[in-house]
Amino acid sequence: MCIISKKSYFSEYGQFIYIENSKNISIEGWNDNGKIIKTMIIPDKINGKPVVSIGKQVFKDSNFTDVEIPDSVIKIGDKAFYGSELLKKVKLSSNLTRINKELFWFCNIFSIVIPNKIKKIKSGAFFSNPLSEIFIGDNVLLDKNSIDYNQNKKNSETDFYSIYNRNNRKGGRYIRTEKVIKDEFDEKVGWIHSIWKYQN
Repeated sequence: MCIISKKSYFSEYGQFIYIENSKNISIEGWNDNGKIIKTMIIPDKINGKPVVSIGKQVFKDSNFTDVEIPDSVIKIGDKAFYGSELLKKVKLSSNLTRINKELFWFCNIFSIVIPNKIKKIKSGAFFSNPLSEIFIGDNVLLDKNSIDYNQNKKNSETDFYSIYNRNNRKGGRYIRTEKVIKDEFDEKVGWIHSIWKYQN
């Protein structure tokens, strides 16, 4: 039976808990050690080996506002940044091929660049973010609720999922505007509805 031991790497960005094999590193945990860290730069190497993955929920409920994920990273687990409500700016690794489930759920991201190698964005990846601008490549598969969550099917034709697919999954810049939808039974009640548009 193989026992996997976890190790610690201390840097100005906190304590990284990682698993090391003969070729690379996987970050499996993180601790700020009581420091106030506003900008998180994830190391591209530890002990001279490339950091290739970040595990599930590693940075969940963190308080930093910016994060840079190095190009060495090819995989990020579900909910890795879930509930990091102060997180506004994200630079994703150019070598990611998938944005996993609820990765940035309940963050505060206004604009995101989806790297060209991304082929799939899973459910809830950016749910409850104030996204107003998305730069995305061609032919990315989207789970229906990866960006927006629309219970009202009557208005779902203007959500990001629908607009991107209607453009035959054409890459480029998409921007969001807002419209207040009134409740059909109570005019005093309304909710903000996202309307996405493609921009050249």
